[in-house]
Amino acid sequence: MGSSNGTTELLFFIGAVVIATTIVAVLAGGIQSISAGVSDRSNSISDTLKSDISLVNDPGEVPNDPVKLYVKNTGVSTLDTNYLSVVLDGEILGEYDVSYVDTPGFLDDSLWGPGEVVKVEVTTDLSAGLHSAQVTMSGDVSDRIDFEIE
Repeated sequence: MGSSNGTTELLFFIGAVVIATTIVAVLAGGIQSISAGVSDRSNSISDTLKSDISLVNDPGEVPNDPVKLYVKNTGVSTLDTNYLSVVLDGEILGEYDVSYVDTPGFLDDSLWGPGEVVKVEVTTDLSAGLHSAQVTMSGDVSDRIDFEIE
């Protein structure tokens, strides 16, 4: 009888070890998945924090017809102007021209380095009065200016 109790206890012990190993394997996979997600999100937040833009127009002197907005990359990351969008008086614009201002030796038409200024031209004739413009890059990096056309 003593040997059957020992065998039963051994089987229970082996079963408990198998169950514990399975639980550890499942939890380890979940922890790895969470860790990878946190790392990806951290990298995304880091890139956003390194990116910034500023509209550098004088609000009293915004050219009209075409509207010209001067935007400076004030962050430390190189930005891609293909991901630039413009909102003028609450309307998302589909057409505008982006060109570089005084950028010697610029090699790629879409890469916008730190400290560089781009000119965004919107072919429109705004009426006299108050207006607003917002330029946004991917990653929720944006700047807004309110200005008046006389």
